[in-house]
Amino acid sequence: TKQKSLAANNPTINFKQILDEVYKKHVLGVGDITERVKLIKQHVENNQSISFEDVCFVFQLKQKLIEQSQ
Repeated sequence: TKQKSLAANNPTINFKQILDEVYKKHVLGVGDITERVKLIKQHVENNQSISFEDVCFVFQLKQKLIEQSQ
C-alpha cells in the first residue's frame, strides 16, 4: 500500500510561508493570538522545535483567513 507522507503534503511543505501569512494578518492585533503567533514565528526563525498544537494552531488560523476572504 502506498501511503501519503505528511511531508509530501503541499501545506506542510509551505508551513513557513503559511506562518508568514498568518503573522502578517495577526501581528497588528493585540491579545493572546498575536502573542502566540509571534512566539511560534520566533521559534521557527530560530530553528527551534514547536509543538504539534502550535502547528495545528497556525493551520487553523490560515483556514480562518481563507474563510474570511470568501
